[in-house]
Amino acid sequence: MTRADLQQKAHAIDTLFDLGRIDEGRAAILEALEAAKDDPAYHYYFQAEAAGYLDHNSKEQGRLFTEALDLAPDDLFLMRVVGVWQLMNGKVWSAVRAFDRVLALEPNDGDTLRCMGIAHSRLDRDRKAIKFYEQALSVNAADSDAMRQIGVSLSKLGEDRESLDWFRKALALNEQDYDSMRQLGISLAMLTDYEGALQWLRLAQTVNPQDYETRLNMALVLKKMRGEETWLERVSIKLGRWMSRVWGKLLDRFNLR
Repeated sequence: MTRADLQQKAHAIDTLFDLGRIDEGRAAILEALEAAKDDPAYHYYFQAEAAGYLDHNSKEQGRLFTEALDLAPDDLFLMRVVGVWQLMNGKVWSAVRAFDRVLALEPNDGDTLRCMGIAHSRLDRDRKAIKFYEQALSVNAADSDAMRQIGVSLSKLGEDRESLDWFRKALALNEQDYDSMRQLGISLAMLTDYEGALQWLRLAQTVNPQDYETRLNMALVLKKMRGEETWLERVSIKLGRWMSRVWGKLLDRFNLR
């Protein structure tokens, strides 16, 4: 089996777990481990997937991803995977450097351009993040994930009305994209369209009942609708957005990387 085939299996595994289909995901990992038995690097990769998804051992997952990359140091997929693990575990600058290495070898790697955007968004550099998402879309105009992330960054910048179009564009390409449904609901709530927000959040929950963020935001919207939101909660949301924008501007102003 080629590495391209193994990478397709990796994407399928991520999708199954992302949708909460745990038993199918477990079976897919076991199948992938068997398929990769003659490729030590990718065998380590699927062991890492098992450590993360089945054993919930992020530290061991990171170690195994690194072992995989050590065996195939020029593999762009594994380079990006290590960067994504670093990003998800709070090592954002390490992730940026990992993505930089991938883009130095393949400047038009759309997945890595999108990941770089997410890293900059984590650093509250959302204007810069949007530029990376736009580059990803120039590589693949049907990248619904990049579209959704533009919406997320616009929402973080307080541009909720503008974000709606991007979430809708993403959903037009992937009608099962519960992340875009949730984010659309959040933006509508910020625009005080609570009925519309609740409609999209309920739809997101239908697609993925296990998504904690959706349940949490539904509870917050219902609280707003009942007039139970406290003054402190209202101020904290606005203050959080303001601080995020200020921090991002400072990073850009002094080019802190």
